[in-house]
Amino acid sequence: MDQDGRTWASDGSMLPATANLLDEKSVVGAATGLKTLALKLPGRNISILHGELVGLIIGLILSGHKSSQYLLSDHLNSVRLIDDSQTGVSQIAHMCYMNGRSYYHWILDLISRSDILVRYTPGHSNDESLDSKMNNEADLHASSSQKHLKSLPIAPVPTFAMNEFTFHSEIDGWIECNVPRYIDARLSAASVGTLRISHGTRMSTWAHDQSSPPDYPYLRATSAYSIAIQLYARSGQLLTADLLKTRKQLVDDTCRLCCGSRKSVHHLFIYCPFYGLWRDEAAAAVLKGMILKLDIMEVDGPVQDNILLKAKSLFIDDAQCWPLLQTLFYVGQIPDLENLLQYQQKNYPTLRRLRALLSSDWHIASIRLAGQIFGDFQRRMAVLNNAPRSSLSFNRRR
Repeated sequence: MDQDGRTWASDGSMLPATANLLDEKSVVGAATGLKTLALKLPGRNISILHGELVGLIIGLILSGHKSSQYLLSDHLNSVRLIDDSQTGVSQIAHMCYMNGRSYYHWILDLISRSDILVRYTPGHSNDESLDSKMNNEADLHASSSQKHLKSLPIAPVPTFAMNEFTFHSEIDGWIECNVPRYIDARLSAASVGTLRISHGTRMSTWAHDQSSPPDYPYLRATSAYSIAIQLYARSGQLLTADLLKTRKQLVDDTCRLCCGSRKSVHHLFIYCPFYGLWRDEAAAAVLKGMILKLDIMEVDGPVQDNILLKAKSLFIDDAQCWPLLQTLFYVGQIPDLENLLQYQQKNYPTLRRLRALLSSDWHIASIRLAGQIFGDFQRRMAVLNNAPRSSLSFNRRR
């Protein structure tokens, strides 16, 4: 594509294009002219900016510092910085806290020892000019190299141009971005990872239905008790015996309503026989409502069977219903409806309405049952804590 032997072009590529600071990504920098080279960047704390800068570095080195040559780039900020550096005004203070500053230092050092002219050209242009064609070719080399990422050589990291003190992470590599922002991101990621593994998997939302909860119980309901229960349940602050024992406010963490099993949140809502009748009645009500609505919507066959099977298991641990092998209805989670409904083109609108109906009905039934159980539990514990256990007896609700 180089028609005069004096023109070079550089570009960068990143996949996925929308990757965030701590996401896994692949970044490639490439330059083309009389020769072509593509390099991949190491580490995770990189971005498309680093790909553009490595592309410029490759172009400056491959050009051999010969005079009367042009290096084209569609990264306007880099071209402006290079132009500013040639005005005689020092850019050191400006680059002190820039992202990718070591690469910029390397570029300016190469520029100071070369007569090559770095010039901006708009990217992804359909213009028939040499500049446009060269830029498109550099972009093609950078993006197509992603398919052969494992065989690409690794770009050298310019540690020689870094600040005297630079953060480093074994996973992310050298940290030249905004350090407070990076630390916040790492702390947030660590907290999310801890919540996913511990706390009874209540934060593992990826395994359940992703629909937004219905508005009514959270925005229009006159009573906010169910909302309060959801707040405490999702944050792990429901005052059950195991939590109080962890806080050293209770010695015995056994259930005082049943046979003496360890009183955890999951035991209270799922296994405590004291509330077994409530769970059965709630499941029966959900199942009855589903049968009626499925008949009205004329939904039958495998879709109907799957819905009714899941409705029966909404308030119990069932491996066929819950991907994490246990129900989390008490934190407002419901089974994944994408796998439950078998979409077909001919009845897609019906199934879409059915999906919204299931999401709303099951969520409301779940948080309502959770509120009923924990409200009764609180009332009974308040009485038990103020009187000897042997002198109290409760009749379970019919």
